[in-house]
Amino acid sequence: MRADTVVLMNPEVFQVVFLVNGKVNALAEDDQGAIWLAFEGMGLIRFQDGKSEAFGLSNGLPSVDVRKVLCDIDGRLWAVAGGQLSLFEGDRWRSPGGGAPGSQTVRTVNQARDGGLWITTRTVNPVASRDLRVYKLRERKWSAQLEPYP
Repeated sequence: MRADTVVLMNPEVFQVVFLVNGKVNALAEDDQGAIWLAFEGMGLIRFQDGKSEAFGLSNGLPSVDVRKVLCDIDGRLWAVAGGQLSLFEGDRWRSPGGGAPGSQTVRTVNQARDGGLWITTRTVNPVASRDLRVYKLRERKWSAQLEPYP
């Protein structure tokens, strides 16, 4: 088995139930107990009840290069794919809207204590000397950016 092989096992019967080769960037457990794996170049794979399901462009992800997946305290599932933030609703991924910073690439997302999300972005301009920005998304509204971090 390669070092970049993911194996999920059923501990009750010691049986391999899922096997895939690929770089895992992140994983999260949702409020239904499903495990979500974020892959570089392969999208997301949901593992639940011994079954797996792949999510990619046809499911609304903006890219199959998924950097982060997060289940927030309200049970919503978020992903950072192709530099864009996406929200899982029903069986599709979509943009959360609310005036997201348009010319910036989303780098990561993390839970805030107040129920919102902290989001870091990077400007598209590669010569910008101070290009990292921090925003908060709460109740589908983006806060003004915090001061750039050097």
